[in-house]
Amino acid sequence: MKKAIITTILILILGVGLPATQVPAAPKSGVQTTQENAEQGWHEALKTQVALARAKVSMLQ
Repeated sequence: MKKAIITTILILILGVGLPATQVPAAPKSGVQTTQENAEQGWHEALKTQVALARAKVSMLQ
């Protein structure tokens, strides 16, 4: 029961943290390259969020 509550809380924290990692809009020149860079940044932000969630889980265990 305790693990289920902790897991739920971590999922909620992760869900709230993701909108804060959005990349600002890019200027119109070089849109393709900028879009690829934005996607790479978004993926890195997701990896960071997952790593933080895993660290929190390991601390709670």
